[in-house]
Formats: sequence, C-alpha cells, structure tokens
Amino acid sequence: MYNITIIFSAHKEIGLCNSQELYKIIDSIKPELIFEELSVEVFERCYIHQNMSTLETDAISAYIQNKDIKHIPVVGTVHDIDAKIRFMSKNELYLSLYNELIMMEAKFGFPFLNSAECESIFDRISTMEQTFLEERDDDMLYQICNRCDMEIDRYENEIINNIYQYSRMNSYDRAILLLGAAHRKSVLNKIDRLIGQQELILYWNTFNVEKLGK
Repeated sequence: MYNITIIFSAHKEIGLCNSQELYKIIDSIKPELIFEELSVEVFERCYIHQNMSTLETDAISAYIQNKDIKHIPVVGTVHDIDAKIRFMSKNELYLSLYNELIMMEAKFGFPFLNSAECESIFDRISTMEQTFLEERDDDMLYQICNRCDMEIDRYENEIINNIYQYSRMNSYDRAILLLGAAHRKSVLNKIDRLIGQQELILYWNTFNVEKLGK
C-alpha cells in the first residue's frame, strides 16, 4: 500500500520526449492514482475548460479515457520560478548547457530525464549560476535568484506535503507522481530526509531506466 513512483518529465514535447512515450510508461506501471504537478487553476484549464495542455496532461488524458482512476493536482499557489532562468540566459555558457539539456531530451526522451546524466547537467547548470552571480556581483540579481530559490523550495515542499496530506485521508496501492526533471535531486533529498519522520509510511520509488546509449 502507498507505493508512489516518481516519473521525471518535461512540460513541452520535443523529439522522444513526448506524450506518447510518457503514456507507455504510465501504462507499464498501471497506477490507480496520479499526482500531477499542477495547481487547481491549471488543472481546471487543462481538464475542464480544455483551453490549455502540457505533455503530461496529454498523456494522462489518453490514459484515463477508458479507465476509472483519480488524478489530482498537488501544487497550491505558484509564483514566478523562472525569473532566474531569464536572467541567466544572458550568459552564453549557461545558455549552451540548457541547449545541451534540450538536445538530450529530444534524443533520449524519458530515459534521459530519469537518469543520473540528466541530474549531472542540472548540477552543472547550478554551478554555472553561482559562477555567473559571482562574476556579475549584482545585488538586484542576487535578490532575484534568492527569491526564486526560496520559491522553488516552498513549491517542492508543498508538493510533498500535499501528497502526504492526501495519503493520510485516502488509501491507495499504486500511484505515480509526474514531476519536472529539474526538481529531481532536491525532491529526492527532501523525501529521503522525511522518511522515518512521518507517521504514515509512503513507499517512494523512481522510474528506473537502462543506462543511456552512446
């Protein structure tokens, strides 16, 4: 009971990173519950008003067509968490790392997004961010990045806490959490620290894939 598999994803389709491939992964797990990285507002736009969609919502919409399963949003309030990226993108080396990330997403899809190789690129991006901040020595930029980091931290904590809160009130055997790959390292570290501290035991797993081909 309370088995949750985290599938790290991207929100836009490119190459092998697409809704059809994600559908195959979801179908292989056959969850009875899906936790989505969406706010209630965006959830309603995607599934009720149908004036918005993401890679993940397209895959989920296809999967639930003939299945009676629950899928719920686990994000509350969302503030701007991309301000840092917009400023950092002015740096050519930083931008080249993001281009490498996108290229690997397109070439390898979800095996890459759920791999140590992907986490390594995000680590390099984080290092580049710190280097850029030190080189610029700009108080305003520091403040923007600090606010963004604090918002991301709050955002991730909220996702995890909402899953625990839902689980305290509802029973299930097999669930998945679809989460942006950029959150991989931080969220896994947070979950690891929580294990043993919560009265309710959730069995967290990650979607395992073979090592990427060359």
